[in-house]
Amino acid sequence: MDKIKECIFISVQDKYKEEFRSENFEINLSMGKTISKVFIIIEVIMFIISITDIKNLVFKVHNMYYTVMYALMIIVMIVFLILFQKVGDNNCNNTMMMRIIEISFAGFMVLWAAGISIIDQLHYGQTVVYIAGVIFVAIATYLEPIFVLAIFIFVHTIFIVCLFYIQKSDTILFGNFINTSTIIVVSWYISRKQFKNRISQFNNRKIIEQQNKELERLSYTDSLTGSYNRYKFDEVIENTWEDSLVHRKPISMILLDIDYFKQYNDNYGHPAGDECLKQVAKAISQYAKKISAIASRYGGEEFAIVLPNTNKEQVFSFAEEIRKRIEDLAIPHEYSSVSKHITVSLGTYTVVPTDKLAIKKFIYMADKALYKAKGTNRNNVVSL
Repeated sequence: MDKIKECIFISVQDKYKEEFRSENFEINLSMGKTISKVFIIIEVIMFIISITDIKNLVFKVHNMYYTVMYALMIIVMIVFLILFQKVGDNNCNNTMMMRIIEISFAGFMVLWAAGISIIDQLHYGQTVVYIAGVIFVAIATYLEPIFVLAIFIFVHTIFIVCLFYIQKSDTILFGNFINTSTIIVVSWYISRKQFKNRISQFNNRKIIEQQNKELERLSYTDSLTGSYNRYKFDEVIENTWEDSLVHRKPISMILLDIDYFKQYNDNYGHPAGDECLKQVAKAISQYAKKISAIASRYGGEEFAIVLPNTNKEQVFSFAEEIRKRIEDLAIPHEYSSVSKHITVSLGTYTVVPTDKLAIKKFIYMADKALYKAKGTNRNNVVSL
């Protein structure tokens, strides 16, 4: 039973199911539109030929049935084409609706082909159309194996029953039964193989996407602290600056420096210094995330935070909160001149960007504020 389940039920990881389902539906939707248009054109031609047959064979039983089947195909394909168009325009996300549309379309195609081949038994005894329809559905659509199997079994059962009822030649009946049943099995295997390949392609793409995301994350991340690096800072400040320039909104920046960090490294050792940087970076990043800002390691023991649409009073309040949070970490620092614990000095600057003001000037002013904070008592905030 487990082997049977593995054979019939094939899917992607649960977290990707909706995305995979939507992608497949888009492919089937596009294919369905094309198939509908092609069949409408072909069946209109066949319908016209059928009703204008110069040999006056239209009203023979089998020909009348053909005419009805051509008309049926035209009507149903028009309905499906309209349905495909509306669903596509509305960006349908209803999984149940997607399945109903796909299964109905594939089921009708196979059922119609079976109907033509049943009519053929009245005159030709062939099953070419049915075989072609089964193969066509197996190749032209991406459906889960369980649904394709259900469609094939349902239609083939009807087809075989009708075949036994209509075909009077035992030889032709046996040949048609063997041939169509074999094609059903082979076509289902083809459909399953195609769907499995589709999953493999999807999974491979997801692996590549995850690898690219990881590479992107690593390119933006400081290897020691785990916070964003200077490269990310440059990108953020440029984007934020451009947005603030266009919308004439203020942009603020916080620059902070760990007080007497050199003395900390010299006396506690570099491993302890690295751990200190990690704790400080984590506290800064967590608070930055809380206020919808991005914190980056600016260099050494310096960190920078860019804040869009933030005025001078707000950024000062944010900086003061960060100062307190770092102090509350209570990381021992007996060699500091301002406290027995690790503290930070912060400088803030706020401006409404103009064409005449450069980003370098903006950063320079924030750095100047930090310089003033370090030049006084440290463990404080200076705003310019």
